[in-house]
Amino acid sequence: LSDTFHGIYPQAVCHGLVDSDNAVIGIYDGNQIGQGIECLFPLIAGMIDILISYSHISDNPDYTIPLAMFSVEIENPFERDAMMSRIISNLNENVLYPDSTDPYEIMAYLLQRNRHATSNPLMIGLIFRFLQLINNLYIRLSGLCSLAESSIKLSDFDRALVILEEVCQSLPKIRAEYQKVLILSDLAILFCSIDPDRAKKCLEEAIQRLELVESEENSATRKRIISAIVRLYEITPDNELINRSLAVASKITEPVEYIDSLNAVFSMVRGDKDRRTEIITYMTEATDKIPSPYEKASALLDIISLSLQNDDDKTPVTLLKRAEALTKKINIPQIADTIRDNIARMYVALSHTQKNAAYLQSAIDVAKTIETIETRHRRLTQMGYKETYEVLSPHEKIRILFEKIMENGTHQNQVASIEKMVRSLSDRGKEAIIFCDLAVLARKSGEEKIANRMLQNAIKETRIIRPLSHRAFVMCDIAMKTHASGNEKAAQEVLDLAIDAATNIRQSSLRDEVFEELGLAIKLMQGMYR
Repeated sequence: LSDTFHGIYPQAVCHGLVDSDNAVIGIYDGNQIGQGIECLFPLIAGMIDILISYSHISDNPDYTIPLAMFSVEIENPFERDAMMSRIISNLNENVLYPDSTDPYEIMAYLLQRNRHATSNPLMIGLIFRFLQLINNLYIRLSGLCSLAESSIKLSDFDRALVILEEVCQSLPKIRAEYQKVLILSDLAILFCSIDPDRAKKCLEEAIQRLELVESEENSATRKRIISAIVRLYEITPDNELINRSLAVASKITEPVEYIDSLNAVFSMVRGDKDRRTEIITYMTEATDKIPSPYEKASALLDIISLSLQNDDDKTPVTLLKRAEALTKKINIPQIADTIRDNIARMYVALSHTQKNAAYLQSAIDVAKTIETIETRHRRLTQMGYKETYEVLSPHEKIRILFEKIMENGTHQNQVASIEKMVRSLSDRGKEAIIFCDLAVLARKSGEEKIANRMLQNAIKETRIIRPLSHRAFVMCDIAMKTHASGNEKAAQEVLDLAIDAATNIRQSSLRDEVFEELGLAIKLMQGMYR
């Protein structure tokens, strides 16, 4: 859609609706219409119908802009609410939006995700109007803070100040104490670009309210305050801010949040090696309280990066060995391989900084343990190491043969022969993974039918794997590989099967363990995790 919408009153004609990248939808100009806007409600409703119909045949998300412009001009709140509900319920099925029943929140979210949202003052104004109509006060104020940030990026400080003032005026009405502190932290961060003294006042009030914060929200709230302290330190460096951030962090009970917070504090401490070492020690001790092997290993890798910045020669190697040992406790190969790949990368960095070839060899040794063939080959190739085999594994033989078939053109007999080779293996879990890898290869080659066939073979093999915990882990591994290849719908279907398998595990402790790893995999696929 073009950025300019042409007025059509009084002709009452919607013109220029085309299905192309530079589509233009005629929009009335409310200023031209004046006070007679309510008489045009039938016209507005008709135009919205046209736009909704257009949305079902187009993947262009910009159609939400004129929908928003039309609907926000409906002054009668009941009619506007009804129209907004109707619009949201008829959105294109491919449109992703938050899990909310508030149509104004959904529309504001869609507009903020638009490519014009952070660069066009008119879009910011439109989003502002929708945010003001959101019923949940905390969500409304959070959205306004995000909108103020967009204005600041445009150097439109006057508009940003108007938005922030509205947030400040509405803040006392929030009931939950932790939500007040979170908004105050956001205000402190945003005011740093406009009024540092005002930022300090917001920060002080946020810290004073910490003792009133609900216990279950303590860690996340303190972490957000530390982000505000770090931002203020960038504007007005003061060692007292470092002390305050450490004091705030000291009462964070959740170990991962505590480590992440200290990571932010570490960036404030420049030129003080002893203090940086002290922070690294605190972080390392906190990893012992993390139950998840993946989270613990990920935290150790973060600490290693800081140790390298601190010119520490001994700590990184010790922590890398701990992280490597933790990968053996991760039951989903795709997840364990992610950690091993990062460990190898850090060994390479260590070999460069300390000019020690032994660390490069350690990187190669770790990379060789990566089960995912493509990841292993890529990492070893980057290190200048060519992987050779005296005897190829069945997996490698099948893969090489399948790649040749893909290059030279596939025939049914050849595909059937490959399937027979895979099924000749004694381990059903490995059979399923090989079928999955072949599905990924076929998809990359554009052979969708063969890819679907191989994926179905993989699913069929996993259905009879025992015990159920192993079945769930193999299915989850297949889901992650499939998701990484771009087939998200199929990945979700396989993941559902993994969850079904886990649900049927009788032993409660084992069932909880499996669900914990499946939950981790879901977060990783959704990009919600580190």
